[in-house]
Amino acid sequence: MKNIIIVLIAIVAFTSCDDFLEEYPSKQSNQPIKTTEDLDLLLNNVIDYSFEYNYAAMCATDNAAVDTFHYKFQPKIFTNSNSLGWFLWDEYVLKNANEHTDWVKEFGKIGKANLVLDFLNEVEGPEAEKEELRYEAHFVRAYSYFNLVTVYCLPYSEENAGEAGLPLRTTISVEQSLERATLQETYDFIEADIKMALKTGAKEWRDLPWRYSLPAVEAFAARFYLYIGEYDMALTHASNALDAHSQLVSFEEVMYQNGELYNWLGLGSLYPYSKIMTSADMFRWPELYYNRFLGQRTYYQHAYPSEKLINIYDTTDIRYDALFVENVRVGTSLSPYVGYAYLGSGNYIPSGPTTGEMYLIRAECYARQGNAAQTSANVEALRQARYKAADYEPLEYPAGEKELTQLVIDERNREFPFTLRWYDLHRINRDPLLDNVNISRTFYSLNGNLPELDAPLKTYTLDAGSRRYAFPLTENEIISSGEELEQNTY
Repeated sequence: MKNIIIVLIAIVAFTSCDDFLEEYPSKQSNQPIKTTEDLDLLLNNVIDYSFEYNYAAMCATDNAAVDTFHYKFQPKIFTNSNSLGWFLWDEYVLKNANEHTDWVKEFGKIGKANLVLDFLNEVEGPEAEKEELRYEAHFVRAYSYFNLVTVYCLPYSEENAGEAGLPLRTTISVEQSLERATLQETYDFIEADIKMALKTGAKEWRDLPWRYSLPAVEAFAARFYLYIGEYDMALTHASNALDAHSQLVSFEEVMYQNGELYNWLGLGSLYPYSKIMTSADMFRWPELYYNRFLGQRTYYQHAYPSEKLINIYDTTDIRYDALFVENVRVGTSLSPYVGYAYLGSGNYIPSGPTTGEMYLIRAECYARQGNAAQTSANVEALRQARYKAADYEPLEYPAGEKELTQLVIDERNREFPFTLRWYDLHRINRDPLLDNVNISRTFYSLNGNLPELDAPLKTYTLDAGSRRYAFPLTENEIISSGEELEQNTY
């Protein structure tokens, strides 16, 4: 972890997307849909399909920190974005928000996928192109539904199968009901879309990673089956993805220069602020199968690591040294606290399926079989890319399935602290092999969405079996649905 102790020089670390994006036109809403090319353009919007705004993943886990110290520095960050609702699992704040960005954006992607499916039989174009568009639309829909079901519904389990899932939209018709299906029906729907997408003929990993390919579908299928506890399926799909594309980025080569963190012109501005990264570099991050980034730019809201998270890293781990930034930049100013910063001046965290995730999915599946040798081979393949060659030492691997599995879970936590930990908490807390995780924070009491600064501090908890693992929908969404949408109960 590094400390930036001088005033940052204004640099452009994330260059304009304009030239890059002009190569890849996207469909304008006022253009008629007549051909397969028109439908293809609907799925070719880099910005629409590359970013997600999953505040649960960023704010709601035991890896996230929020306290009076953070709030006092710049309270507007927390109140303007309603992030206190996510940090504190607060029903009132989130119900009364104008909207949840992730709900709006992900259902927007689902709507475009359904538009493609609705128009396939009406447009001109080769049948082969129509089939590929069909498979891609099913993939896009499955991916967005999975993101939503893991935020707004209870964790997947046999006990929760009859609980509220999501409204299953299969068409753009306004006549289709918005009533919520059951949780089991929602997961069955996602799985059916994944199976359809696996029929794709786009066999090769693509240099347009915001578009789907078979390796991308395989990687997402591995994530999905790991989450629902079908480990043999997860292992198969992760291996298929790695057979197609297995490149890991050496953090030493990317984040260091002459053995030290990148230091812009020697003036003290260190990685990630010092690493000039074009939009092409970021959108083609080599480890990604499918381009998704957790966007942190709204109201300059960063991922703030808890002490518990910071303490699980070795100090020689580059994920600690480079990505945990003391005096993290907030807007154009330096702050007094630590932030987690990855790409594009730290504003973007890769959240799509990666090669690193596939290695760790394989490792966990082998760990659950008690296969320490294969667990080690997969974990160490990743870890070697995260240390300087001179600092790297392999871990010691226990023999027991519980201990071996927990070792992999811990490595997933180091690799994906603000993207996959939310999914993992769902899994951990329903898994008899692993110990439950309860989370608590101490913060001001809230009056509406505003902290009471003069009142005694309050302890907030999220217990392993809490119904607050399903975040509330906004009342605006329920009203606009004509009361067809049902609110979560607590």
